[in-house]
Amino acid sequence: MTRAIESNWTWLLKTGIRLLIPVLFFFYVFHIIRPNDLIMALGRAQGVWFSLGALSVFALHTLCSFRTRKLLFANGQSLARLWAVHSLTSLVVGLLPFRTGELSYIYYLRKYCVVPASEGTAILIAVRFAEYLIFLLLICGLSFVGAVLMPSGLNWCVFAVIATNVGLVLALLWNGTYILKPFKSLSRFAIGSASANTVQKPCFRRQRHSLITSKPCFPIISQHDCC
Repeated sequence: MTRAIESNWTWLLKTGIRLLIPVLFFFYVFHIIRPNDLIMALGRAQGVWFSLGALSVFALHTLCSFRTRKLLFANGQSLARLWAVHSLTSLVVGLLPFRTGELSYIYYLRKYCVVPASEGTAILIAVRFAEYLIFLLLICGLSFVGAVLMPSGLNWCVFAVIATNVGLVLALLWNGTYILKPFKSLSRFAIGSASANTVQKPCFRRQRHSLITSKPCFPIISQHDCC
């Protein structure tokens, strides 16, 4: 009986949270944006450009869905569900600040596609790392072209900094042990110094206590012990 009551309360709590989140979301959105302003903005939009933009977003989400299905361990995921996952993720990312909505990708993959959180996290990190590498390569090429067309010390410095970042990323992909070794040594040194400080603290406290109570910090050796 008690288990049934607890399960009912759990179901009510989950349902209440699921209903409360969209209510708060729409309240927040329509508190900032008035419906009349939204209708006027949509009315001023040109039909051709609006259709092209919608088709571009649809094509982008479709390509992302194909990419996610190829990266998943279990093949055969529905493209419609993956498309819904990417659409909801892009909506949340566009609304939340500092791209904190990226974590919703893992949540929606687990909810709609029954993908473990570890697998979703690995896919998200791999995709973002590949995008970062492609972005770095494009920026490196553009900075090199700019430095050649308009040679100056500043342009060559910018190209050198970006090329160094590209080299570090490629070295990390090729063999990350050489790059991770200095960080491991620094972390071990930091942990060792922190542990040394924690060991010295009790002795300092005992010395401070001995100064206050006028008692020695070392154990008292009796005559019986000396004999």
